[in-house]
Amino acid sequence: MGGRGLPLVAALALGACTPDLPRNIHVDATFSADEVELAEEAIRQANDRLGVPLLGHAVLVDNGLYTDADGFHYDDFGDDVGVIYALDSKSAEYTWLADTNDRDYQGYGTLGDVLVTVRLGPNPTDAQRAHFRQVVMHELGHYLGLPHTSDHDAVMYSGSGRLELDTYTSKDQGAFCLVYGCGG
Repeated sequence: MGGRGLPLVAALALGACTPDLPRNIHVDATFSADEVELAEEAIRQANDRLGVPLLGHAVLVDNGLYTDADGFHYDDFGDDVGVIYALDSKSAEYTWLADTNDRDYQGYGTLGDVLVTVRLGPNPTDAQRAHFRQVVMHELGHYLGLPHTSDHDAVMYSGSGRLELDTYTSKDQGAFCLVYGCGG
């Protein structure tokens, strides 16, 4: 997570480019069982905190595990298959992303796919699990078209997140409604 996002005004202008909901998403089959569980929990959080209460329906459909024989490559962004990918921080794609933007990434979310570089080792701590889930939730926010926020009390905060944020907050819900026009 991190970096500078689009200003909120620009996000409102993007409203015409927001994806139709619900969106289909898969979880990369190369994730560990712990990582799959946390990614699926992040999908549930998006539905439970953004979709159902604000729009009356889910925003993400979990289509299960996805096996991509060659792993993530840039051409996957345009293949119409949304995946939460495990991105190897030694891959050419990650190196290009980090070098082009002059920073390291723990995750990267687009309207095409979600990339996660932070991984859990054996016997992860609660803090490591919370961090992984929060990275996935943040990047799923981008997959749904949400911009960064400067509000430290939001999952979509543009800096290092607060691990106690285990779900999308009212600040995230407000941003979601600005993009999708909830309750109107």
